[in-house]
Parts: sequence; structure tokens; C-alpha cells
Amino acid sequence: MPSVDRPGVKGVYVELPESLLTDARAFAADRGEKFNRVVAEALRRHMAYPPPKPEPQPEPAPVPLPGGAEEPTVAKKPATKKGKRS
Repeated sequence: MPSVDRPGVKGVYVELPESLLTDARAFAADRGEKFNRVVAEALRRHMAYPPPKPEPQPEPAPVPLPGGAEEPTVAKKPATKKGKRS
């Protein structure tokens, strides 16, 4: 988290694999850039040129039960979208 509040800047906690964090810090140092700037630029680039969305997984077929009945299907809860609150 930032030690000083700056307008338009928010701190965030993100868990990263240790090797990725080490490599990213070394990358920033080799370029003479701040780590935060490298991460922000990587996020901007990723959002500007996103990889293809993953294909949705098909729902599994019902399992036939003895006697010709089928396993009951379970109703799914509607997905909620995380993000900014209005």
C-alpha cells in the first residue's frame, strides 16, 4: 500500500507467484523503471489487447440412474458481476 495518499491513486493487494514477482522487479530495475509503473503498463496492454476469452465448459450430461430415472439437475445461482458499486 502506498505510504502517502495521492489523488487518483489507490493501493491494492495482489498475490503473485514469488518467481513472477522476482522477475517483474528485476525487469523494472533493468529498465530503470518503477515496479508499479511496469505493472500498470502491463495491465493496460493486457486490457487493450486481451487474449481470446476461454470457451465456456459444456454442462455435464445427466447420469442415468437404475430404473431409467435421471439424476436431478441442480438449478444454478445467477452469476454476479464484481466491480464498482453504483
